[in-house]
Order: sequence, then structure tokens, then C-alpha cells
Amino acid sequence: MHYLLLLLFSIAFVESFIYLKILADTQLVLNLSKEAVTVMGSKEMSDREKESFMKKNSLLLMATTFKFILKFALIVALLYGLFYATKFISNNITELLLEYLASPLAMIILTGVTLFYVWIRNVVSKKL
Repeated sequence: MHYLLLLLFSIAFVESFIYLKILADTQLVLNLSKEAVTVMGSKEMSDREKESFMKKNSLLLMATTFKFILKFALIVALLYGLFYATKFISNNITELLLEYLASPLAMIILTGVTLFYVWIRNVVSKKL
């Protein structure tokens, strides 16, 4: 039962990660950072052009980073809400979940099962 709850938490994490498109935001932050480094090292652009680019790019980078942080905070709030909801079921379940979360073996099993879920999800989504 406890592993099933942890598996449901993992599935909620994966699905919210995919639904909120966090990987796209991460990729955008990395691309903007690479572009800024390229512009700073450019010998073809004048200092004014570089300064103008950096002003625009830094605002976009900041907005994208805040959006990423907000989405990640939403996922954390979702998982905390799910965990808090288990207290209404039973305090014993909550205590056991905390013990399992501290167990290296449980984390290895949970990681493996979550990766298997993601693999199955990708296989199914490619066939549809």
C-alpha cells in the first residue's frame, strides 16, 4: 500500500512535469545563456549592440527563470498537498511514507519503477 502511494506520488510528479512543460523552459534558459555567451565573445558586434542585446536577453532570461521557478513550486505544492492528504487517511501511513522516503532501497525501487513508467508512457504515446 505504501509503495503504491509513493508510486502515485511519482506518477503525479512526472505527469505534472510533462504537463507544465518544465523541460522546454529549462532548454530555453540554457539556449538564452549560450546565446549570451556567444554574443559577449563576438568580435563582429559593437559594444553598444552587445549592451542592447544583453539588456533584452537578461530580461527574457529573468522572466523565463521566474516562470520555471513558479512551475516547479506548483509541482512541489501538488506533492505536498498529496502527502498532506495522506494524513487524513491515517497518521501511520504518513509516518511509514516518511520512513520509505528515507530508505535508500525504497528510493532505488521507486526510481526504477518511475523510469519504467516514463518508458511505458513514451512507448504508448508514440504508438498513438
